[in-house]
Amino acid sequence: MNSVKPSLDFLVNEATVVYSLPQLYERLNQTINHPRSSIADITKVITEDSGLSSRILKLANSPMFGYYSNIDTITKAVTIIGTQQLRDMALAISVMGVFRGIPEDLINMTSFWQHSITCGIIARTLATYRREANVERFFLAGMLHDVGQLILCARVPDLVREMIAVSVKSGKPHFIVQRSVLSYDHGDVGGALLKQWKIPANIAEPVACHHAPERAELYPIEVSLMHVWPT
Repeated sequence: MNSVKPSLDFLVNEATVVYSLPQLYERLNQTINHPRSSIADITKVITEDSGLSSRILKLANSPMFGYYSNIDTITKAVTIIGTQQLRDMALAISVMGVFRGIPEDLINMTSFWQHSITCGIIARTLATYRREANVERFFLAGMLHDVGQLILCARVPDLVREMIAVSVKSGKPHFIVQRSVLSYDHGDVGGALLKQWKIPANIAEPVACHHAPERAELYPIEVSLMHVWPT
């Protein structure tokens, strides 16, 4: 391969300069965590961004969540879905909005987010079956598990094309090819970015280790449930 192969630290440091977590999400998180915040306060923060509001309503009404067009306002979404899951949806949608302009030949964004949402729902369902506490963290980790793919596609697209070609020719999974070429995979990239963004470790570690559950140090259950679904 002729393309430059950046180190993990260089790639993530460069990415954090270009991509930052939207301030609206940080304000939403602070509002939800404030003991005296009301549903009206949370709704006010979300509705300040009409694009985010419309995407949350569209996602909330999708068959994946089982509400089938019954949610027509953010206030109703907060009431029915709950503040924690709504925050998680806002984070995932905010991340989706950060990474734009990725060539379609590298990733079809519609398919990418369908896969991500499905992974989140399956992880949450498995966590519910196991009677884990705070199952929404499984949902969020599932939704964000492949964010490292977006960074690779955005920052080193030519190298990604070369690795895709190797994967297709050899029949090896993308993450195996990534490790052989880069010495790390997209999980490592996504986990490192989330850590830089100060996303809690119970989200960042499952993202980082979803293709290597044996590396989990703090959250082996979360990591294992991430490992069940992604490919």
